[in-house]
Amino acid sequence: METEVAKAGSADGTPLDPFDPEFYAHMHERLAVLRTQGPVHYISQLQTWCTTTYADSELVFRDSRFVKRGWAQMVDTAFGGDTILGDFLFFKDPPDHTRLRRLVQKAFRTSTINTLANRAVSVADQLIEDLRRAGGADLVKDFAWQVPVPVVGSLLDVPQSDSAMIGTWGRDLFLATDMTRPDRLPAGQRALAEMYAYFSEHLQRCRLREEGFIAALVAASIDEDRLSDHEVVVMCLQLLIGGYDTTAHQIASGAYLLLSHPDQLRQLREDWSLLGNAVEEILRCEPSAPFLGREATTEITLGEKTIHAGEFIGPLVAAANRDPARFPDPNQFDIATPRPTHLSFGSGIRRCLGEHLAQLNLRTAMSRLFRSEFEITLEQQTPRWRPSLLFRGLESLPASFG
Repeated sequence: METEVAKAGSADGTPLDPFDPEFYAHMHERLAVLRTQGPVHYISQLQTWCTTTYADSELVFRDSRFVKRGWAQMVDTAFGGDTILGDFLFFKDPPDHTRLRRLVQKAFRTSTINTLANRAVSVADQLIEDLRRAGGADLVKDFAWQVPVPVVGSLLDVPQSDSAMIGTWGRDLFLATDMTRPDRLPAGQRALAEMYAYFSEHLQRCRLREEGFIAALVAASIDEDRLSDHEVVVMCLQLLIGGYDTTAHQIASGAYLLLSHPDQLRQLREDWSLLGNAVEEILRCEPSAPFLGREATTEITLGEKTIHAGEFIGPLVAAANRDPARFPDPNQFDIATPRPTHLSFGSGIRRCLGEHLAQLNLRTAMSRLFRSEFEITLEQQTPRWRPSLLFRGLESLPASFG
């Protein structure tokens, strides 16, 4: 086993080296090796612990002794200090997290989701028609990246003419928060400042209209408690960022998984009642956030390892989602067999707020793309993955249409 680990991993024999591009090409194999060595490991390059099993990962998500505070401070420091990133719901702990989440949830209505579903269908159908006429395209750049921005932009009442600018900001900021991509910090810093200024002005325009999701955020109240203007703007930024990068890469990963498993794609095309299963299996097999961090507030023992107060720890979601103790035949992409719940959206009180929007976009993109009458063929069987432990995604996915 030691020989296998050394061959699969970094120079010191560790199968997880977040700064090795080859790790991402073989991520699932290397995480499987890591899991066989134990449920809890220390990643020295990132100075954080990680969990590889479903049970320990879910515990970290749900246990109140693990918080976000330290991660917020670390990202803030990386951005030069005194930024608004620590105000994102993603980095908040109770009771602040509880308050903000309850107020935001009041603004999400069934009618809002239905409107977004219609928008997603319209966007996807137009993109697919363009791809058909072109006869071939990059399914990452020309499809997956193009679906989420108009949809989340519609939620936030952003003019279509601003979509490209908003998308660039969102991607720059997302990549800048990745601990393994320090080269992206300057672009992320600029994006954060420009996005905040844009949405501060946009909020005032939406307030005058007194309708739409942002107006609903402004009006949301619980026991006379309301979101401040700053909190509304920050929430817009988080919804945009969270609904863009990860969703785009989830769509691309879904297309890749189905196209590289023609037997599963054939089953889906023969029985569209399997679409819900297919979406969940895509999310399980290729989560776009493979690692999610926490900070220990007290000394805790996990898997015979002692985590001290103040140390970082995070579930390796990509490993937990393929834990054979939880999922039979975990490396098998199987859309016909219902699976236990995966951890791609987290678990507990911090379960992803944008879960339903992400599922909507993925469900729509897969159904519109593969209900089409033309055949789609991958032009390369081993595409290149983004070198990022926090945000997994394909760099490109060339395909021909016939």
